[in-house]
Amino acid sequence: MSSKDIATELTNYDWELFTAMHEVELVYYIFGRHKFPGATTANLERFVRHFNVVQHWVVTELCLCEDLVKRAILLKKFIKIAAVLKEQRNLNSFFAVMFGLSNSAVQRLYKTWEVSRHDIII
Repeated sequence: MSSKDIATELTNYDWELFTAMHEVELVYYIFGRHKFPGATTANLERFVRHFNVVQHWVVTELCLCEDLVKRAILLKKFIKIAAVLKEQRNLNSFFAVMFGLSNSAVQRLYKTWEVSRHDIII
């Protein structure tokens, strides 16, 4: 799948989750559900959970890839996905991908970053 296709799917799903939320869910979430008996924040929690899933997906894919060149290609792919998400103004998934790339486990992949920086990829 191309980076644009992946970003578009993430954007479509984010939009679906976002439009399902109600403004009052933010109030309930911020001030505590204990103050609002019977209130639900299910849609907001689903939106937040999706952010975390995308973030951990980036980290997992990069850390599980054992081949340096393949990992560098994957790293570039996630960077391209983030760029497309930013163009599409999907800040939720953009920051999820960026947080995944900023994860300490990913940042410690020094050789991968070095290879991707210098375009040594075949």
